[in-house]
Amino acid sequence: MDGAQFDDEALDASTHLLAVSGELDLMSVGDLRRRLEAAFAEGHPHLVVDLSGVTHMDSTGLAELISAHQRAMELEGRLILVVSSRAIRRTLEIRGVVNLFTVVESRDGARELLAAG
Repeated sequence: MDGAQFDDEALDASTHLLAVSGELDLMSVGDLRRRLEAAFAEGHPHLVVDLSGVTHMDSTGLAELISAHQRAMELEGRLILVVSSRAIRRTLEIRGVVNLFTVVESRDGARELLAAG
């Protein structure tokens, strides 16, 4: 079982990028939560979570993304998911939450959405 790896970077004063790769599951969701909370605490109401490198996501990972979406909304920000994997997109569809999130296929797509306001 491969654990998740995370790569964080501030894109600008209000936007944080978190790239996730590997398996996003019960074993790694705590790390995801800490990184998301830290981004919000640093004053980044807009989050881009790049799931392009995620090979598997279970319900705990999905629940954490839903919580992050709600927190971003409370802060008048937004959460954008970068999903290029058909399997991860299908997970969102099966769980009935694909329309809850703003889902794009690339980081450039996320940047364009944020620039448009």
